[in-house]
Amino acid sequence: MTLAEYLLIEDADRLAKATGTKAVYLMQIISGRRKPSAKLSRRIHDATNGVVTLESLRPDIWGGLPNK
Repeated sequence: MTLAEYLLIEDADRLAKATGTKAVYLMQIISGRRKPSAKLSRRIHDATNGVVTLESLRPDIWGGLPNK
């Protein structure tokens, strides 16, 4: 699942708090204005219990790697 899909069913403020960022930053990631760092990608992945995949967040970093 992508971050955009996830935030259609979950609260952006809650995810932002869980990942140590702001909801507006998550929206900028969705819009393509920003890219999450590898570290933030991992925090999003972990905070969503793996529902949002690392590869969907940063395929240039995580493409083809396991989402563990």
